[in-house]
Amino acid sequence: MESDTPRIFRGSQRQQITNPKRIYEYTRHAVIGKKIKSVERFGKNIAFVLSSGNNLLIHLMMTGQILLNPDRKSPHDRMRIDLSGGVRLIFNDVRKFGRVRLAANPQDLVGPDPLKISLAEFRNRLRKKNGIIKSLLLNQNIISGIGNIYADEVLWFAGIRSLRRGRDLSSAELSRLYRACRRVLKNAINKEGTTMRNYRKPDDSEGGYYAVRKVYQRTGEKCSRDGAIIKRIVVGQRATHFCPKHQK
Repeated sequence: MESDTPRIFRGSQRQQITNPKRIYEYTRHAVIGKKIKSVERFGKNIAFVLSSGNNLLIHLMMTGQILLNPDRKSPHDRMRIDLSGGVRLIFNDVRKFGRVRLAANPQDLVGPDPLKISLAEFRNRLRKKNGIIKSLLLNQNIISGIGNIYADEVLWFAGIRSLRRGRDLSSAELSRLYRACRRVLKNAINKEGTTMRNYRKPDDSEGGYYAVRKVYQRTGEKCSRDGAIIKRIVVGQRATHFCPKHQK
């Protein structure tokens, strides 16, 4: 492992180091020589499960990419890991917002994934919250794995306006929201992500969800469900897209 951008590294769950350079050296020492047993997802974090019991987590944020054996070097390469068999893994990030950290128990860093919890638990985590429902969906401590694009898509499928408050949603609406979360996440995974500008799959190809999105960045277009014109507002400093007719 090599990196000339220590600022992307965060302290692990097992140590209290705060200096980025020392965190990088600690992470590097903990990773070198270990076997990658599997690759998992915890919320928005990609987890390389190591033979030591640790997990190397990479959060792509807005512009991060994980590439395998890219054709050329980039000035935006932030971390390089040389694997056996001549394979090189590159973490590339134009804006340096991405994060890398070690975690023994990555599930403790984020809230539960909608694909892994029951309807009852999902309802309990949202029904008493006073916050705006879109902001609640984006809060990774409440529900993990949903970003701005998928939050708009989830609310479109559920027929719920983004400015509603969690505590005001009925049991039926929370059930629709739960099903919509699972539907959108499963579809996004099947389409291997969403490429608008920066995101690329490890082979440098694009994710396919953007082509099938229902509402995100479709301002001024007709809603495919009822023909109303898609609107755009700002919620919590995030661009938000919705259908004014069927989202109540």
